[in-house]
Amino acid sequence: MNHTIDTLNRRILVIDDNQAIHADFRKILGESSDEEAALTAAEARIFGAPAAMLFEIDTASQGEEGLKMVEKALAEGRPYAMAFVDVRMPPGWDGIETTQRIWKVCPDLQVVICTAFADCPWRDMQEQINPQDRLLVLKKPFDTIEILQMANALTQKWLRLQESKAEFGGLQQMVSERTRELETSQAAAVSMMADAVRNREKAEQAYEELKHEMAERRMLEEKFREQASLLDKAQDAILAHDLEHRITYWNKGAERLYGWSAQEVAGRSVAQMLYKDPEAFHRASEQVIQTGEWVGELQQVGRDGRPLVIVGHWTLVRDAAGQPKSVLAINTDITGRKKTDEALKMQGRVLESMAEGVTVCDEDGLIVFSNDSCNTMFGYNSGELIGQHYSVIRNLPPDEGRQSMDELFCFLREKGAWMGEMNSRKKDGTPFITRSRISVLEM
Repeated sequence: MNHTIDTLNRRILVIDDNQAIHADFRKILGESSDEEAALTAAEARIFGAPAAMLFEIDTASQGEEGLKMVEKALAEGRPYAMAFVDVRMPPGWDGIETTQRIWKVCPDLQVVICTAFADCPWRDMQEQINPQDRLLVLKKPFDTIEILQMANALTQKWLRLQESKAEFGGLQQMVSERTRELETSQAAAVSMMADAVRNREKAEQAYEELKHEMAERRMLEEKFREQASLLDKAQDAILAHDLEHRITYWNKGAERLYGWSAQEVAGRSVAQMLYKDPEAFHRASEQVIQTGEWVGELQQVGRDGRPLVIVGHWTLVRDAAGQPKSVLAINTDITGRKKTDEALKMQGRVLESMAEGVTVCDEDGLIVFSNDSCNTMFGYNSGELIGQHYSVIRNLPPDEGRQSMDELFCFLREKGAWMGEMNSRKKDGTPFITRSRISVLEM
């Protein structure tokens, strides 16, 4: 039976008592106006840029409301793939209780706890809700790229989990059913062979039965090959090895990722092939044997020696007697994503180390970033400018400062950039002149 899942579930539930947060998530995760959608489509046609992948966003203001929406989505056969849950939502449930109750009805839901407070440590969350691999924590204020990465990665993870469950469950069920049928048929064949000793006619009948059984076995082998073909179509590397780490299965995804063919790796040690330092592999293998499952990140190498970073989901496979038999591993390549993360960190370090003062404001003129040079120039401590209006560093009365910045932002939206001298003011009130260049940052 084919249990593959063809459609990516991009349904996301936002549970937060702040309506402004709902609007922020809709903006970040792609729900745009008709005019913006038309502009995006035009850019794609003219410049060849791919259209942004949108998410389907639903919102709830309290945990009780969020639970009802999850139950309704399950009843309609359209479950949510993930949820962003605020940690504090008075007067109802907090984010921890909300997550506990939702997981009772929808255990596969990927959850991101959003908090601006330091009074709910990760260890306390672990003790209360046993998150395993389904929970991440996001500190406010949000970073747009972080939100998008989490939404993309966790909806993809939800899909892969459903696919692996469906594929493996169907294969396991078929093997179990056919094994029971074969055991029953083999017992019948033995009985008929015993009768054949006493009766030639019964012996001939047993022979015919045996030929039929052989034909069934050939059909079963063909079905196994069909199942293997389905696994070969998966983008992830899927492999299996016995308890001595000898490779017994290697799909096309593994061939593409690692560079060896299935014939080349059959019977070889996965620890020696894919790991420069096998110690991390052995620790993960011990956890699989002890708990039946392991999920985590590992460093590997391909055939050509290039380093790889993978997220693995490993499952212990048992035989008919319930004894450990082998390990099924689904490995997802995240090497490119890790490089992107490092590049973003490098850009942040470059901004921090610049001699010029750098500030970044949102559309409302509120400062969201200032480097050390800027803080020193205006006499503020690190982080002290964050959240203040940009007019605080202008040498103008507050009302005039805000009006002046509103006019400047209108100019920037039309022209894109401005450069010139600006009357500025330090924290202690000292006025001075700065040479400034202000431009629009495209997100």
